[in-house]
Amino acid sequence: VAMRVGVPSDSVKNVIIWGNHSSTQYPDVHHAIVNHHGKEMAAFDAVNDESWLKGDFITVSPT
Repeated sequence: VAMRVGVPSDSVKNVIIWGNHSSTQYPDVHHAIVNHHGKEMAAFDAVNDESWLKGDFITVSPT
């Protein structure tokens, strides 16, 4: 998320990884907040690409 938005990783908080240590892990940004140019906003709004969040983000997130 940080790379996609162009902010440092410490500007993203509350990302959840559901599941256990297996291939069933699932990254969830529904409660994530991004500090973008000094303004806190929902990760969905900061990324502004729902298809990426529901597709490639899930498959490429390190789990």
